[in-house]
Amino acid sequence: MTTRLIPGWVHGSCIDMDGSGLLIIGASGRGKSALSLDFIGLGGRLVSDDQVELLTEGPVVHARGKPGFEGLIEARYLGILRGPYCAQTTLKLVIDLDRCETLRLPPPRHVKIGVNDVDLILGRNLPSLAIASKLWLLSGPVRQAELDQ
Repeated sequence: MTTRLIPGWVHGSCIDMDGSGLLIIGASGRGKSALSLDFIGLGGRLVSDDQVELLTEGPVVHARGKPGFEGLIEARYLGILRGPYCAQTTLKLVIDLDRCETLRLPPPRHVKIGVNDVDLILGRNLPSLAIASKLWLLSGPVRQAELDQ
């Protein structure tokens, strides 16, 4: 399964975890900012909340936020908060909060951004999503071929 995002401005939130970026997409009210706050609690830095600019440079996809909104994130029912941020990150993972994963051990999924494929997690209703996604960024998922060795 491949989904496509067009470089430019997208509706979503972006976090940098130790130099690896993850983009959280989904409909309004789906929990993008709440998940971003979970990642910040795990040591992440906010790149952008609500609007993210995707830029392709050869085999790399960069993500950055709107100037003037650095470090600002909405915490629903609390207000706008200021947190740790970085201006830009290299995108390694996209989490789609609109779609549910139906397979216990899913195949690799990707989203195409320009000509680049970026790993994709179908994240709606997944338990421990922030922690599992952080582990994904640290070492990637274990593929079946590795288990068969």
